[in-house]
Amino acid sequence: MNIIGSRQYADACKMTDEELLKKLTLNGIKLDRESLEKLVEAAPRASKAAFQALKNRQFTSKQKQGHNQEMVFACILELWRRWFPEKPCFELAELKIKDGYERFEANDEAGAMNLWEAAFADIMGLAEKHNICKTKDLDLQFDEFFDFNDWLSDVFCSSWNLGLADGKQMQKRADLSRALLERFKDEKDIDATIGYWRNGLAESLVELGQGEQSQALYRQWLTENPDWTWGWIAWADTHEDSEKTEAILKEAIEVEAITDKTALYNALSCYYKRTGNEGEHEKYAALEEESRQAFAPARLLGLAEQNDAGQVNSAFSQVLSQLLQMAPPAAAMSGRVQPRASASGGASGSAFASSDVGRKQPCPCGSGKKFKRCCGSG
Repeated sequence: MNIIGSRQYADACKMTDEELLKKLTLNGIKLDRESLEKLVEAAPRASKAAFQALKNRQFTSKQKQGHNQEMVFACILELWRRWFPEKPCFELAELKIKDGYERFEANDEAGAMNLWEAAFADIMGLAEKHNICKTKDLDLQFDEFFDFNDWLSDVFCSSWNLGLADGKQMQKRADLSRALLERFKDEKDIDATIGYWRNGLAESLVELGQGEQSQALYRQWLTENPDWTWGWIAWADTHEDSEKTEAILKEAIEVEAITDKTALYNALSCYYKRTGNEGEHEKYAALEEESRQAFAPARLLGLAEQNDAGQVNSAFSQVLSQLLQMAPPAAAMSGRVQPRASASGGASGSAFASSDVGRKQPCPCGSGKKFKRCCGSG
């Protein structure tokens, strides 16, 4: 339920406490501070508190038994915001994030970061309180159009920009990275989540003059995950085109666990071009192209760098199944196949556009992206 920015919530914000309570009473819900606090303590979201209140509603004999769910939700969210500002919920955190983007659009990046830092603290507190240890479970607590990791990428970018001129802000960025790595240590996607936070911590430490600690962390992480290609590249980048850059990338190329070395060849090719070694630049550019061609089929199937036979067969079966589903019915084979109509009446831009696929679910096309970021983006 998306109540933030809705007409009902805008109306609720204009009401007095008494008017909000009256609205709830008309919907069969009697609340005071004590009873709302009990709901607040048990629920991570105002929507859950509202559903519980609706479940327990009571009507007098003169009341019409019905309810406006959106209005109930809006009233409870606004009372929560006013009466218990020290007790966060995911909707109020999302509201801070929204206000932060408005500040950002108004060229107030520092103001945006203040709101985002407050929202981050609320979210991490809620994750700990309700034992949320994976970002995919965290995403379920937000509106379907909000993506936690997408927002974090904006937070990391803004904190980096501000941190270059303010060491305290850079330290906050390092602390934020540590908090994510500790809270969500069971994450499996090393490139999209863990790796991003690791790099955020390491590069922040370099800017803070703690380069040795950054190097030690990269060595530890790459001992644990030697196949983390982008970790090797990020580590090399911290040395700013020194001999150490070259040594790290060449060490990575020798790692047997990395079968697709395309990105590493590219990094070395670019390094040699920047440092004026044209012969080595051309050598690794050729190796990059050769590797790219060799691994092109695997990328088309949406496979990662390392996959066993079972994963390859599974990926191929999934793509084949999708192709069969796209085929027109036999009865229509003799005629012209029309494009599937969209909700707006036009032709759908995606062969996989379907109301059966949730926007936060993996896209059926096999890209590895979420549906809303791929075929569902239209």
